[in-house]
Parts: sequence; C-alpha cells; structure tokens
Amino acid sequence: RGGNNDVDILVRDMNKKELYSKQKAHYDTATFTAHQKGVYSMCFSNEFSSVTHKLVFFELRPEVFETLEEEAGINPPKPTALTLMETSLDNIHVHLSQIEEYQTLYRNQESEGRSVSEDLNERVLYWSLLVTA
Repeated sequence: RGGNNDVDILVRDMNKKELYSKQKAHYDTATFTAHQKGVYSMCFSNEFSSVTHKLVFFELRPEVFETLEEEAGINPPKPTALTLMETSLDNIHVHLSQIEEYQTLYRNQESEGRSVSEDLNERVLYWSLLVTA
C-alpha cells in the first residue's frame, strides 16, 4: 500500500541463484519448489518511490496437499477404498484449507481499506483545521 504500488520483488536460494523476480508489482503470486534445505532470501525494493513508503504483505505457504494421507507423509497413498468417515475428513480438510486462504486474503484487503480510510481521515482533519482557522 502506498504510492503507485510499484515494488520490486526478488527471491534467491542459498547459492544466490535467482528463483523469482518481478519489477513494479502491485499484486503477485509466485510458486516455486525448494529443492534444497537452507536459507532463502526475499527482497522487496522501493527504489522507484523513495518519498512514499510502502506496506507489503506476503505469505509463505507449504506445499498444497490433495489428501490427508499426503500431508501425513504416506507416499504414495495406498489405493484403498475410503470409508465414509475418511471421505468426510478429506472434504473437511480441503474446505478448511480454502477457508484459511480466504481469511488471509480478506485480512489483507481489510488492512488496505483501513489504511486508505485512515489516510483520508487525516486529510479531512487537516482540511477542517484550515477551514475553521
């Protein structure tokens, strides 16, 4: 949030190899697989607008699992007929994962809207002070 929303994004692995790069991003999603254990770095740059500060939201999510067996580490999942209880649990797992993603999205949108309203409130306050003075 702030300015023209022109933030540069750079993601590197522990060997300084560039995994992802984008310039002047407003909203973006990047997906990549970490093939090695180690420290990965993310850099957000605001060099295009040094006057206006930016507020950046990001989220790191682990691999998306299709079933509870995959998430539990049972690889490959055994090809068995699922009971009604297991099928219900898998459906609940999928829906709760979607709800979690939606909550994160809505929190970010609420934060952005709150920032806009607070900026507007501050400007109205200063305008009111000038008019009444």
